[in-house]
Amino acid sequence: MLKARTTLNMKIDYVSYAIVNSEIRKQWETTLFDFEVYDMKPDFSHQKTYYAYKCPTLISDRDFVLESNLFWDFPEPEMLTCCIKSIKDDRMPERRGRVRANCHNMSFVLRPDKNINGTDITHAMLICCIDSSGMIPKSVMNYYA
Repeated sequence: MLKARTTLNMKIDYVSYAIVNSEIRKQWETTLFDFEVYDMKPDFSHQKTYYAYKCPTLISDRDFVLESNLFWDFPEPEMLTCCIKSIKDDRMPERRGRVRANCHNMSFVLRPDKNINGTDITHAMLICCIDSSGMIPKSVMNYYA
């Protein structure tokens, strides 16, 4: 279980777009090496995504098949909540050399604000519970956690 909070020096629109746009996401998520979005609504409110992440030497790479839903104006006006969880989908079978991990829950809550200079900022909260599956030495998990 991971819980994190931060404040980003950018508008909520850009933060939300960076979360759901595969080309932008590949730029900042450096261990992501295979990424496919399918079943996406034009407004990004719902999508299914395949992700594969590179793991350190001697550890099998991990992959996920995820479903995400975006909720604008929740839990309050102007806020954005993104809920993500693993799904099973016959269109995305397990792949050789990769361990299928399980995202029990990942939620982002974004709240727009302005700093003391009047510049747009976004307060972000992340909660996630992921089972990496397979065998990973505890020392490796602790190092990368």
